[in-house]
Amino acid sequence: MDRPANPWATSTTHRSRILAKSFTRPPGTQSATSPCVPSALHEMLVELLRRSPDLVCLLLGDRLPSLRRKGLRFDTDHTRGSNVIEVGNDLVLKVRDRRGKLVCALVIEVQLHRKPAKARTWALYAAWAHYRLRCPVHVVVIAVDASVAKWAAGPFCIGDMTLRPWVIGPEHIEPITSITKARRSIDLAFLSSMAHRDSPVAKDVGRALLGALRGSSDEHAGLMWDIFVTSVDAAVRRAIEMEFGDWVPQSDWAKKHYSKGRREGKAEGRREGKTEGEANAVLLLLKVRRIRLTKAQQHRVHACRDIRRLRAWLRRAVTATTVAEVFRDA
Repeated sequence: MDRPANPWATSTTHRSRILAKSFTRPPGTQSATSPCVPSALHEMLVELLRRSPDLVCLLLGDRLPSLRRKGLRFDTDHTRGSNVIEVGNDLVLKVRDRRGKLVCALVIEVQLHRKPAKARTWALYAAWAHYRLRCPVHVVVIAVDASVAKWAAGPFCIGDMTLRPWVIGPEHIEPITSITKARRSIDLAFLSSMAHRDSPVAKDVGRALLGALRGSSDEHAGLMWDIFVTSVDAAVRRAIEMEFGDWVPQSDWAKKHYSKGRREGKAEGRREGKTEGEANAVLLLLKVRRIRLTKAQQHRVHACRDIRRLRAWLRRAVTATTVAEVFRDA
């Protein structure tokens, strides 16, 4: 059976390049998966909610009364932050009724990990938005990890005030396993794929996402697929590659970090090869000279990754008459 052709064009729009650059994680930071996936995922989710704010109504409307009205419109709040303290919320949406009246504001926060300090900053974001917009404000947290979603629901007590964010977690996001349904909203399909990437349906939501992205004109299509593939576990990724072919990075972000990973992998491989060769030389020379090693000592030589120490052992093995003389520094 022929494998599907590459679903993405090679051209990259200016806006896509700008967005991709914002995914680079600052030097020195770490990731639970690949070096920049959490940052890329965070920025992509914020971008999707900015361009498709109706997703919030779809996923939260049955719980938040303010979002049950028909004909609601959303505006992104671009008001500058405070000059006194930094207010760096992800996104603030102003919700208006069909007549244009301001109904409420939503402070949208994408949260990928537990951060106790957020109990303070979320309250600050809400207070600042309420002060500026003079309307009811709701803190809405998007958490694609179930444990993070449970934590983000609070309550967070702040003296006389208690904050209970409205959380959209995996339990509120339907797993989209149908390509037809995924094509109706690529943004929702991507959100679904990330919310269920660790579930038994991970491969199915991935297949639906790829089917929706194939032939799509969405400027972030390749980046969405790159983020999904680099976020799933090894077993799911292997299953996807067996069906659709080996993953090849599509976005500038993935190409950059994939090539970096290959370079680091090759360098590590060369180091591993050198130490393995030196270890084998030590063991062979001692065997030829009839200096017997215990299994523990043999394992010690094989496990050593210090090339200088291995070479020192090799030099001593030329003239040593006992094992103690070879390993006198260890």
